[in-house]
Amino acid sequence: MTIGINGYEAVVPRFGFDKETGLPVRVGSSEYVFQLLVNLNKLDNTNDYRIYIPSIELNPQELGLPKENERWLYIKIPNKLGPWTLSDLSRKLSKDKKWLDVFFSPTHYLPLFTPIPCVISILDVSYLYFPELFKKKDLYKLKLWGGYSIKKAKKVLTISKSSKNDIINEYKVKPEKVAVAYPGIRDILRISMKKEDLAEKFGIKKDYILFVGTIQPRKNIKRLIEAFSRLKTDLELVVVGKKGWMYEGILNAPKEYGIPERVRFLDTVTNEDLPSLYKNALCF
Repeated sequence: MTIGINGYEAVVPRFGFDKETGLPVRVGSSEYVFQLLVNLNKLDNTNDYRIYIPSIELNPQELGLPKENERWLYIKIPNKLGPWTLSDLSRKLSKDKKWLDVFFSPTHYLPLFTPIPCVISILDVSYLYFPELFKKKDLYKLKLWGGYSIKKAKKVLTISKSSKNDIINEYKVKPEKVAVAYPGIRDILRISMKKEDLAEKFGIKKDYILFVGTIQPRKNIKRLIEAFSRLKTDLELVVVGKKGWMYEGILNAPKEYGIPERVRFLDTVTNEDLPSLYKNALCF
């Protein structure tokens, strides 16, 4: 079987490049797609893969992706017509339909025209329940294009039973169309740091509560900071994550609730350092 995959999120550095590793800073769906590609390449010795990506200056291998071989090929497509997945990828798939048995888009959206059976990943549908937490442009795209993609796909993958139920209820699809595939755990080099090391590297000198996630409204970080402000304690709250969207109110929240000295935002934590932050936290 030959499987096509939309690799857009794995190669487009929405948060720039890591200064130490030179690799794209990947969070959320970008990390999901990247890890999926890396591990499919390791685990599957039977099927052939064609990874569709936008034209980029760097080779995929320089971005940490698997090397090409006769079973694993990268197909670069220039971005000429508009939103890459919607237009340029759609056009290319129409030409490649005779080579592919199935196409998998792990990025929430399918191309506009998909002449072959498709599978899609939908991590959640929180935009339907909390629309005020999204930019209007993104909300419109998620509702219109996301809804089309869910209806069009032969199979929908999601990461929890809760999300599966939401997709079934909101989009009226059959339960057997939606499958739960839980996220895995990264196998990374763990560098064990003590509290003294954390103080030197990150300025964390007290016991702390840890939060890890992109700085955006739907993570409910502002409410976490409000609740933390009510604790009569000298603990710190350490928030690790890149700036997403509508983050200004979150960054201003410590001052708003009178605890600017007790909340620490860190956006340059490597995957190797993150386990130590978890290990030394009182809770997370």
